Amino acid sequence: MDGGYDAWIGEGNGLLVSSHILTGTRDGTVHVAVELLNGPPSLETGPWDDVAEASSWFSTVGIPVPPPEGNKLIAAAPGRDGVALLRLDPVWPSDCMYRVRVSVRGRDAGTAEQHLIQLWRAPSAPGKLIKATDLTGRRRRPERPAAARRPPADSDIRAWAQSNGLPINEYGRIPAYMVARYEAAHRAEGGDERPT
Repeated sequence: MDGGYDAWIGEGNGLLVSSHILTGTRDGTVHVAVELLNGPPSLETGPWDDVAEASSWFSTVGIPVPPPEGNKLIAAAPGRDGVALLRLDPVWPSDCMYRVRVSVRGRDAGTAEQHLIQLWRAPSAPGKLIKATDLTGRRRRPERPAAARRPPADSDIRAWAQSNGLPINEYGRIPAYMVARYEAAHRAEGGDERPT
């Protein structure tokens, strides 16, 4: 994989990466149920640890093997033979956009995890992580960068100092201790908010 395995995993949401579903086990059992539906199913997150959706384009155009072999959804692991789960489209060749919802539980246990894959035809839409509670997914999600903190404006610090009777120069650099006092006062007043 270009960029290495870790870089590739970092592109996903801890459950779905491109057209791949991330398991919690390397060598254990994974129970997979697949449903090909006429439309979106009701959303039931209660029994699942993680749930995610993504759009995926399935195409049999240019595949020289006609049905039933050319249009199957196959579950496979590196170095192992794949298992055909279902036929996606009886028409060959075809191009179809599907919405894929994956619900999983038991990935943290490392054995006998369960996956429910639901597919239905739908226009392309952004992927979304609906539920995220397992540690396996948390470890595989990219770190969210901390929001950049905007330093306080000099005019804000001067106005605050003057309103509190603190001596401050009208021009030039503001001393670091004054900036620290300003920030501490604003944290104490209810959060890390600063006037704009």
